[in-house]
Amino acid sequence: TKDLEWLISSLGLPPIHLIGHSYGGFIAAYLAVKSPGLIKKLVLVEPGITTLLVKDQKSPAQLLSLFLRSPSTALSAGKFIREYVNPMQEAYHRGDLDLAIRLFADGFIGKKGALDQLPEEMRTMLKENSKTIGETETKLPIFTKKDAGRISAETLLMKGANSPRVLQAIVGTLSKSMPNSEVVTIPDSGHFPHFEKPELFNEKVLEFLARGE
Repeated sequence: TKDLEWLISSLGLPPIHLIGHSYGGFIAAYLAVKSPGLIKKLVLVEPGITTLLVKDQKSPAQLLSLFLRSPSTALSAGKFIREYVNPMQEAYHRGDLDLAIRLFADGFIGKKGALDQLPEEMRTMLKENSKTIGETETKLPIFTKKDAGRISAETLLMKGANSPRVLQAIVGTLSKSMPNSEVVTIPDSGHFPHFEKPELFNEKVLEFLARGE
């Protein structure tokens, strides 16, 4: 977030339209709270702000709390972790980056053999950045519903219809916490709607950014 803040300020660009996806969506949201004057409009594409649901994923009490609040989300998250995240991290630590990236694609896009069904450009990008699988083990800073409510920029929240329920739950939580936000769901898409449905994704983003200009 500090790097992004420096980049925007040093280029003399603010206020800007900022689009963040996944882990980058967390960074973008964090910046929107910390330095609201830098951002004119914000687009968050399935931001990985897991602390909105559970602040400490290793806390049994907090996991139980999530289950009591939303059983379907908790069960889906547990299944997602068992079937994809844990095997993916194990493969990563063994040095089997090909398997790790395939598990990542299957889990986050929501279908088996997802990597081979992606455009060549995206397959290449994922493989070249396969070592960033390690970011899934990062202990993230706490970002709460109260923090989300402090985001003043007009915000478009985007999600894929086929994405894991836990990611969709994050978008839903943000939409309830951010008074100046709206949600768009991209059909037939998982965690990468900008690659899976680029024309529709671009159309929705450009419509949002042009509004009021």
